[in-house]
Parts: sequence; C-alpha cells; structure tokens
Amino acid sequence: MEKNKTKEFFFYIAQKVYLLGASNYWSEDLKLPKSFYKIHDNLFLITDFIIILFIGSEWLALFTQKNLTYKQSGDLFVFACSHPILHLYSFFMKFNKDKISEVLLHLTINLKKSFNDHDVEERMIRRSKIYTMIFVIIACSTLLSFGVDALLHGRVADGTFTTVITAWPDVEDRSFGAGLVRIVIYIIWWYFVIRLICVFWVIIPVTILLSHQFKNLTSYFYSLSEIFHGDESQDEKERKYEEAFKLGIQWHADTLRCTRLCQNAFYFVYSGQILLNVSVIILLVVQLVMSERTVTSILANLILFASMVVGTGCLMWNAGDVTVEASKLPTAMFQSGWHNCRAQASRRVRPLVVIAMLHSQKAVQLHCLGIIEMSYESYISIIKMSYSVVSVLY
Repeated sequence: MEKNKTKEFFFYIAQKVYLLGASNYWSEDLKLPKSFYKIHDNLFLITDFIIILFIGSEWLALFTQKNLTYKQSGDLFVFACSHPILHLYSFFMKFNKDKISEVLLHLTINLKKSFNDHDVEERMIRRSKIYTMIFVIIACSTLLSFGVDALLHGRVADGTFTTVITAWPDVEDRSFGAGLVRIVIYIIWWYFVIRLICVFWVIIPVTILLSHQFKNLTSYFYSLSEIFHGDESQDEKERKYEEAFKLGIQWHADTLRCTRLCQNAFYFVYSGQILLNVSVIILLVVQLVMSERTVTSILANLILFASMVVGTGCLMWNAGDVTVEASKLPTAMFQSGWHNCRAQASRRVRPLVVIAMLHSQKAVQLHCLGIIEMSYESYISIIKMSYSVVSVLY
C-alpha cells in the first residue's frame, strides 16, 4: 500500500495535541497506553477547573485591585475580556470533536485512496508546518515578553513580579507567599496558552488541508485527459473517462461536505478571533498612546498586538485559499479531456461536464459572524477598521 504522508502528519498532530491536554480528534487509536486515556480525561477536568478559577480571579481583580498603574489596568482589562473567549475555543473544539474527526477521516484517508498528488501533498505539509510554527513562536514570545517585563519591573522599579493580575495577591504585596502565587499564576497562564496553541495547531493545518484538497481535485481532473493517451480501444478509454469523471464529482461533493463540517466545527473560533482582533487591537493602541513608555512594556504590547494580527491572519488567509483553490476547479473540469469522447459517449459525458462545472462555479466560502467572508480582503478591512476606530477616538 502506498505511503500516506498526509495521514501520518495529521496523526502526529492529533497525538501531540492530545498529550498537551486537548481532545482526541483522531478517528483511530492514537497508539497510547489504555490507562493513559482515563488519566488524561481526569486531568483535563482538573486543569479546566483551574483555568476557570484563573479567569474568574481575573474578573474579580477588576473590583479588588486598586493600586494599579495605567498599563496594569489596561493589561487587566484586555486579559479579563479576552481570556474567557479564548478558553471557550477549547470548549467548542471539544464539543465539535466528532465533526473534526470526520473531516480528518475524509481528507486524510478516504479522499487520498485513489488519487494523491504528491507535489500538492508536500506543499500542504510544508505550509502547515510554517504557519503553525509562526503561531507557536509568536504566542510563546508574548508570554516571555510579559515575563521579562514583570521581572525587570521588579528589579529596576522595585515592583513585584506581576504578569497576569488576579484578585489575590495585591500588586504591592511583597510577601513570600504572594511571590510564590504569582509564579504559579504565570505557570497557569503558560498552560492556558498551550491549550490555545493546540486549538490553532488543529484548525490551521486542517484549513490548509481543505484548500489543498481542492488543489488535489484540480490536479485530478487535469490528469483525466491522459486516459486517452493509452493503447486501449476508444470505447475502453471513453468508459474509463466517464467512470473517472463521475468519481471526481463524488470527491467534489465529499470535499464540499468537509467544507461545511469545517465551517460548523470552527465557526466559534473564527468569529471569536475576529471580535478579539478588533477589540484587543483598539485597546492595545489606546494603551500604547496613554500609558508609560518603557522599552519592555512597549515590546510586550507590540508582541501581543502581533500575536493577535498573525493569529487572525493565519485563520483568514488559509480560509481565503479555500475559496481561491475551489474557483480553479471549473477550468480543470473543462480541460479534463471530455472532447475526446465520441458519438454516444460524447452525448452522455457533455451534460455531465456542464452540470459539474455549473455546480463547481458556486463560490466556496468560509464565514464568521454570519456575514463576514474569511478572505484576504476581509482581513485587510478588519485591520483598517480597527485603525479607523482609534483614529476617530484619538
């Protein structure tokens, strides 16, 4: 049996995100000890409860913390507003794990059995690795920058090591217990972001895989013209072509079904990321204008700004590629070699090609918030809108 690199790549992703605390998105066994699954599920409930307490403490801090600088107040408000939505990403991914498993089953196994363009496959894997690595680096850099800023604030400005502000301890509490709690809070924040990374580590490659499945389909329809280059009789070539074209139509229908499943499974993450992108960018720009300007604090906010912009971009750019690649399918169908059929075969094939082309000409789009198309143009519009709001206010 031919080696399926796509299956191996996504099995690796599913296994690693499961080990990091996410749900099991794979339709087959993850090749882990049986006892590990039960331990994992129990730990997931415990860590989920801890994160909920962590977020709740941030909200309580809005009422209990009084001795805050303008930057600390801004950071508290940004995190208190964004962390609940970011945590819900994991919840909705877990809720939709059956849909995600079905998408992975079709895109990595079922639709690769009879035709798999290895060049398209290699580009898909390479692109997925690049985008996920960019997101991981920018997310980890955000946490490190806030940690360094808090550390320098404690050393240089004689403050406390405060990264995320919670209800307790007070930002001016310099006791040993308070310092230990702040370190624990920083560690919890790291785990919170790791859970978020797991969400994007699934969504980004799956969206890229979906766009490259349309590219794989395009390659398949172009390859059908080679049927007529063989040594068989004309009747045999026409029979093979007709069967192959019908199979391509079935694969196209399955791919569209996977697109709808992705839309449903990732809808909350798409929509939540757009809302967060606009609101957090506005808050961060206002904070940069109004708060104290130390090198580390500005750098931390800029990296957080970049993480929002890049995170949203990774989603919208690749979702936009789904539309772009799907739009190339009608041309591939038209150039699939139908004109080589004659007589009765031609009369059977031509209506089939016309109907398939008409169906494939319908725009394939992923949406968020009900009306916004996930595309390059929408991404630019959202960034411009955020800047325009800030310009009006200041």
